[in-house]
Amino acid sequence: ADSLSCVRILRKMRERVSESISKMKADMSRAEEQARREYERERRHEYDSAAYLISMNKQSAEKSKAALPHLLTMSDHLGVDLLHLSGSALSTVFDMKEMSSLKS
Repeated sequence: ADSLSCVRILRKMRERVSESISKMKADMSRAEEQARREYERERRHEYDSAAYLISMNKQSAEKSKAALPHLLTMSDHLGVDLLHLSGSALSTVFDMKEMSSLKS
């Protein structure tokens, strides 16, 4: 019964901030795509594992930067400090697997 009430609470939270979630998804996707294009432009015909790992970290950082203003807005709207949650917890709250890679 407790897990069912938790599911209901999370669903209601998502409904209250659904517009912000949509905007956050779009901004995170744009940030990821921009970082990917930058990596491809710099490393056209070579494969460098260190550069790839740096690029993946940069993508994650850019997605975090894109999500931050939305998380602040949603924190205010919900009365919950979302910034204290880990990426995996945010992934559960927002039902977005891409949140699990966020850096705090």
